[in-house]
Amino acid sequence: MRAVTVFANGRYIPRGKVVIDPDDVRTWECRVREFKHLYRRFDAWTVSEEILRQLRDLGIRRIRYVVVDRGGESYEVELSEFLKRAKPLDQSGWTKRTEEQWALPRRYWEKRESARKQLALQL
Repeated sequence: MRAVTVFANGRYIPRGKVVIDPDDVRTWECRVREFKHLYRRFDAWTVSEEILRQLRDLGIRRIRYVVVDRGGESYEVELSEFLKRAKPLDQSGWTKRTEEQWALPRRYWEKRESARKQLALQL
């Protein structure tokens, strides 16, 4: 796998990198903290409308969130699945953000244990 710096329409995609696996599948990978980035009301991970637009423009096929405060476990979902099932969040009254956020409950994401946890379990 290799990581590349990502620009879409001349703009850098914040907080993430694109990982290209040996089968040439492009995955947007982002390191997150569960206590800060998980929308607890729906037990959902969110992505902004702007980033979704950039991911579509770049031909990204998967989204991966690596949860650093959970030992590096990750959650992955196909971008097409995210776009089909995610719901917009009504943020009026509780945030200063102006961009639309889309939320997809964790039950639709594929959870993967970190390599460190898997190694520890094998020992």
